[in-house]
Amino acid sequence: MKITRLCYNNVKRKKVQILLALFFLLAFTVCFYIHVQQPRKTVIFIDDLNGISKELSKALLLKAKEVEDFSFVQNGREETFSDNEAENFKDDIERSTTKSTDMRQFVANENNSNMFGENKSGYIEDEFREETQANQDENIPFSLQGFLNLHVWENVCNVQVESLREFILFPQAPSKRRFLTSSSNSGEKENNFGERMFGFISPSENGEYQLAISSSGNSDLWLSSDVTSANLRKIASLDSRDNPGRGEPINYSTDSSQVSASFYLAKNMKYLIDVLHKHQSGKVHLEVAWRLAREAEFNVITSKFLWAKMNDSHVADNAVRLADYDERAQQSRDSVSPFVNSEDVNDVLSECSYEPSYLIKHQLVRFQGARNKSNTHFAAVYPPDTTNNSLSLVKDEDIWWQENAVGNELTNPDVAKGVVRMFMDALEEKYPKLYALQEIVSVEHVPDPRKGDRFLLELRLADKRTGGSVLLSEHVYKSLKDRLCYPAGFRWKKNVTVNIIVPVRNSGRWALYFIKNIAEVMRQTQDFNAHVIIVDYDSNDIDIEGALKRSSIQWYSLVKIPGEQGFQRALALQRGAAAVTDPHSILFMCDLNLKIPSNLISTIRKHCVEGKMAFAPVVKRLRCGYYPDLPFGYWETLGFGLLAIFKSDFDHVGGMNIREFTGWGGEDWELLDRVLMSGIEVERLKIPDFYHFYHPSFVGSNQRVGA
Repeated sequence: MKITRLCYNNVKRKKVQILLALFFLLAFTVCFYIHVQQPRKTVIFIDDLNGISKELSKALLLKAKEVEDFSFVQNGREETFSDNEAENFKDDIERSTTKSTDMRQFVANENNSNMFGENKSGYIEDEFREETQANQDENIPFSLQGFLNLHVWENVCNVQVESLREFILFPQAPSKRRFLTSSSNSGEKENNFGERMFGFISPSENGEYQLAISSSGNSDLWLSSDVTSANLRKIASLDSRDNPGRGEPINYSTDSSQVSASFYLAKNMKYLIDVLHKHQSGKVHLEVAWRLAREAEFNVITSKFLWAKMNDSHVADNAVRLADYDERAQQSRDSVSPFVNSEDVNDVLSECSYEPSYLIKHQLVRFQGARNKSNTHFAAVYPPDTTNNSLSLVKDEDIWWQENAVGNELTNPDVAKGVVRMFMDALEEKYPKLYALQEIVSVEHVPDPRKGDRFLLELRLADKRTGGSVLLSEHVYKSLKDRLCYPAGFRWKKNVTVNIIVPVRNSGRWALYFIKNIAEVMRQTQDFNAHVIIVDYDSNDIDIEGALKRSSIQWYSLVKIPGEQGFQRALALQRGAAAVTDPHSILFMCDLNLKIPSNLISTIRKHCVEGKMAFAPVVKRLRCGYYPDLPFGYWETLGFGLLAIFKSDFDHVGGMNIREFTGWGGEDWELLDRVLMSGIEVERLKIPDFYHFYHPSFVGSNQRVGA
């Protein structure tokens, strides 16, 4: 009996132990899940710049100093946002008289279709939905009656209203937001801005009305038959390419297009009005006037008949609100095909040694890597891409960094097709009747007359097993002996993480645009192996963390540096790189002012090989007033600020030179020298649909020490 009881107790004890073990395992699993899913905050110590070793900082010490010094926040999904407190009514009225620049709007044309392009679709309707909550959201206790909204966008060149409509920060991110107490605005001499005057008019009596417009530049006047944007129609304009801005103040007879036809307006009903004005130079004026059919004179519409559409004049100049963030899906021009199974092509070709003759094996004079074009190399392409589809606005402009407007060089079609044929023959021999060539998407050719040529083959293949299409993208090497092989150690990784590092300081409008751009890229490609790292120098014109939370970006980090340090691009990039823990992932040093095409992240992966190759994509720098659909500008071939490199290679060469480069400019050239001298080749390619938007130069920029 005792033995039985003893056995029973032992079994019972073991059951309890097992249950406890299961409980602790479950608790650990839950804690781990919460740790992974919830926001992670890590305090990272900023190195004392005077204490950094001469070998340059290769990593950030994970030793906390003060929370205020430097914080690192990874993404969480809580939707808790704090709005800026509004200024009082008196301040709003005082500021409403101040001039503002830049504006953008989406409206429908005569056929109620989208005349400004799909990227602006539905904007005004969304804005109307926000308007009903404006007073509550902003906590500003006064009526919108008696005002019109005025939004201004600065640094928008050219004379046409289209330049304003196509400005990338239009309509969500104006430079200034004001109230007007009449349908007119005037000011002293100013250059290159656009403005949008909008809101509601409400007549005090029924009747047939005419509206007219006068302005110091080209302008469009739109009126809705009700309060909705869907019924907006352009009723008057002042537009001339030869002699823009012919209208004198309060002169509505310069051109017949300035005066609208007659139409019926009902007493006390609201009608949406929207005015776009593109001013180029000289004194500023904009007037919208109306009259009843029985009246002889036009009169500017006074506050008695006006209603603003939104209450946002309290927003600081050049600042953005979380309400300005709006993701709207755009149609992708690219189709995403799955890649071919790597195991199917790994042994199609044998491997061969690869050491191109252009690798740097000597000490470079400072900045020689960038100044001597032979140190980096451009790939030639087949078939022709779209990089040659536009010319520069001014070919002989005296800008030292301008290279030219010519796109990617074309390789010999026979050479490209011959290499494709050799590869497909080898594929067919290894795997008969498995794949068939559907299309040569692209062939990139990097010639090396001394040793042989490298090619990046991008082929669309028919998979005969499934009937579907797959994409093959492989580097191959053709030796001088005409043998095709895989270059040893030169295979790119299809799913490697790309860490996109962007420094920010008080560039809220551009930061908001950048976040939207990256979110759209990820939506189109469904590529979630991209990690967005924003390094913020205490920006006070945007809640970056709030914007990131509001976005659909799934993986992001925010690194904060105290603003009193002063902006240092090299330091910001170093801190962003230090936030990356995987040495076998790619760092992409990026910029805010870019139109990033949907295929760029994949292109970066294909052109980065750990220990072998880094990639410096070339962006087209647009001239002031131009945009992707009218891309006048030049390829910035001397710029290396956009650089993609494996984290392990970045650390190996010493990271950013934060000792010597304490401003903006030159840090990219100096880093390039060290990358090249480490034996890594740097490939270049002009990327179609990759644009840098115009913005004024930063103070202290382009200070290339020793150039």
